[in-house]
Order: sequence, then C-alpha cells, then structure tokens
Amino acid sequence: MTRTIQIDNPKIATMVKEKDELVKSGIAISKDIEKLEIKIEKQNNIEREFTNKVTPEIQKLIDEGDALEKELQERMTVMEKLGDEIMNQKLALIPKEHLDMHYKLRADKEKLERDRNKIGLKIQKYKDKLVPALRKILPDLLTEYEDTETVQVKNGKLSITIFSHLEEWKEKFNNRKVKAVTQASSELKETVSEPSK
Repeated sequence: MTRTIQIDNPKIATMVKEKDELVKSGIAISKDIEKLEIKIEKQNNIEREFTNKVTPEIQKLIDEGDALEKELQERMTVMEKLGDEIMNQKLALIPKEHLDMHYKLRADKEKLERDRNKIGLKIQKYKDKLVPALRKILPDLLTEYEDTETVQVKNGKLSITIFSHLEEWKEKFNNRKVKAVTQASSELKETVSEPSK
C-alpha cells in the first residue's frame, strides 16, 4: 500500500519542474534522432544500389581477396598438422609409465570432483528443506528487518546468528556519509590551500 504526502517546498518544486522540462526536451531530441535514423537507413539503401554493382576493377580485388583467403586457409591447415605432429612426437618422448600415471591422476581428480558435486547437491537438498522449516519457527523471534545469517548446532541445540538488514543499511549509509564528508573536507582543504593565480 502506498500513501501520498504533501510538502510545501518551493525550491524542491522548482528543481522537479526543471528536471521535468529537461526530460521533455530529451524525449523531443530522441524523436528527432529516430526520424534521422529512418532517413539515414533510406540513404543507406540508395547507396547500396551503387555499391552492390561490381565493376571489373572491384571483381579483380574480390578475386585477389578470395585467392589470399584460400592460400591462408591452406597454410593454416598445414600449421595445424605441424602442431599436431609436434605434440605427438613430444608425447612419444614421455615414458609410458609417466603417461599412465598422468591419465590415472586426471581420472582420480575427475572422480573426486564428481563425488564433491554429488555432496554439494545433497547439501542443497538439505538447505531447501531447512529454510522453510526455520521460517516456521523464527517469525516470532525475529523483528521486521532481521534475518538469519548462519545456523549451527552447538551442544545439541540450534545456534542461529541473526542480522538486521536495517542496521546493515544504516552502517553502509553512515560509511558513505563519512566518506562523502571526508572527501568534501579534503577537496575543501585542497581548494583553500591552492595559491591564487
């Protein structure tokens, strides 16, 4: 539910009116830009009629470009084959027992990662059950702006750490305010300490 209040403040009212005028002028400029974009696209279409024509000189450049592209592609294929051959020869230098150990270690790591991911999924399932259960028992214990941070079991009992969104917001607001005052103060000091030119 929203509510409306009336405040008599001519200074703020003037600023709001000025802002609204700027918004209107910005919208008008945006409409002018849209009209120009339509004209530009029409002009582009007219220009395409000229640029889509292929003269013998243009066709010669296109053919040269196609030939270079084909040559580059052939060279890239050769380079890839060379790279593969280099890698195969390097692998051939490694004794089999070292390669086997490497592949075994990789396989072991992948298995452990899968096991860890399975545990992570189980943990998430528990969290999905715990959150609604905690919401049932906590409403009477929390104020309007409080929420749970951590839940642990200590000596067989739930130990719930609670934080306040309001207090967190106040702290951030005060930090920004202190930072702004400090910055303004240092800027004022710089302005005052600068010699007149």
